[in-house]
Amino acid sequence: MLKKITPSILIFIITASIFAPFSVGIDKNNTPTINKNKAEAVYMDINVVSTKVTENLIDISFKIKREKSSEHKLFYVFTDTPGTTKKTITISNYEALSIAVSTIGVSPVKPGDYTLEQIVEAHLTRVLHIDSPDKVFSLPAGAAKIPLPGIIEMGSGSGETVDPTNNKYLLLTKNVMITGLSADHPYYLSIFSFNGDATYSMVTKLDNEFRTTKVGVVDTNTNTIVNTGTSSDPMPDCVFAHPSSGTFTGCMAQMTYYVLFVPSSFVFALTGQFFDYTFSYSVSDKA
Repeated sequence: MLKKITPSILIFIITASIFAPFSVGIDKNNTPTINKNKAEAVYMDINVVSTKVTENLIDISFKIKREKSSEHKLFYVFTDTPGTTKKTITISNYEALSIAVSTIGVSPVKPGDYTLEQIVEAHLTRVLHIDSPDKVFSLPAGAAKIPLPGIIEMGSGSGETVDPTNNKYLLLTKNVMITGLSADHPYYLSIFSFNGDATYSMVTKLDNEFRTTKVGVVDTNTNTIVNTGTSSDPMPDCVFAHPSSGTFTGCMAQMTYYVLFVPSSFVFALTGQFFDYTFSYSVSDKA
């Protein structure tokens, strides 16, 4: 009997794995887990341009377009040496993790070393107070960090405006002047951003190079330092929610996705977890 139904079970599991926005796995403690497969959508665009460059200064403009949320943050750092990397943070305080579980409602996490993406994924940013570039970036040996605030927060009071072409997005421009630089010398900008609501890092760009001019030369052209792309949303707008940009096709797509695809994919994920558990039990000593 088992041999007859095994092929059908395998076909079902493979189909669920392909179409479901969840994946089923086993963690290091051999516990079945369900993980959400995130779509590769761009939720924040960051364009950094230089508007004036001289032998000892550079005017930089951060142009940000993002979806509406109060949790977006952008960290940045300027150095005179390439090789900046993201930090791996060691969590040794289990009490902090317990606070995160009780106040934010995340799954328990054991103390240990975690990447920034894992920290954000676990909603621990509030507990760990990741509030400065020093907690985000590891600088190369001998690098000189240019002292700047290094963080752009978005939300109430930040000066954002609604995108006139699509009210789902907000626009923000922040200008930064860097002085005390050396003539005809390369410098490097690294950025890291995340959305606390979406719980994952959205944009990471390390060691984006720009250069000061030679002595006596002033460059007032607009030059791109970082360009992360154009905002896109995999789900088209519905005309009833967004009359200016939506369509009836968008309404049908959203209805199909949320009414049919999401519930069925969740059932597929639970089914996969059940088969993982039964298979694990069948090959264990307890069976």
